Amino acid sequence: MTALSPLESARRGARQSRYAKKDRCAYDTIDPRAVAALRPHIRHLTRFIEPCAGKGDLVRGLQAIGLECVDAFDIAPRGDGIRQQDALAWGIPWPDRAPIITNPPFDWPLLGQLIRHLITQAPDVWLLLEANWAHTHRAAPFLAHCAHIVSIGRLRWEEGSRHSSTKDYAWYLFGSAHIAAGPPTFHPRTERVA
Repeated sequence: MTALSPLESARRGARQSRYAKKDRCAYDTIDPRAVAALRPHIRHLTRFIEPCAGKGDLVRGLQAIGLECVDAFDIAPRGDGIRQQDALAWGIPWPDRAPIITNPPFDWPLLGQLIRHLITQAPDVWLLLEANWAHTHRAAPFLAHCAHIVSIGRLRWEEGSRHSSTKDYAWYLFGSAHIAAGPPTFHPRTERVA
């Protein structure tokens, strides 16, 4: 990963990473804490779809806890078994829709477009996002479709690194059927996730 110049780093502010963003926001879900935090909330699921699969780390993590991946794709796949498909041009051709579980790109407006589209394609859409995202003005129109927010904390995004991110992350459950009668239910971390 390329470090930014001191001037560019200062412009980004104290809460931003001192490293440049990866191409296509390709942050692979290598940290097992992401799946461990979600596991208690998806025990009823047997299968899933991964539309932003990258090189397949999240797919393998979910398969390791017993879920069947019925489809895994990415606009620029980087792993075996991941087919090429733009998630925004994708639709489900069968009536029996599997839930979506994915770590989408964090770039706006792409993230907003993905949320709008994916909630029309599956009954449940679990997205791994920055925990702070719920507090932004961009999140406001989407929170009416959000049923749950599951706190994870900091995650490791670089293979071989011992260091976690400087930001906290959470799983957000969206869906067109989740027109909220109230705010999303927040699930704090109740124990340390290994």
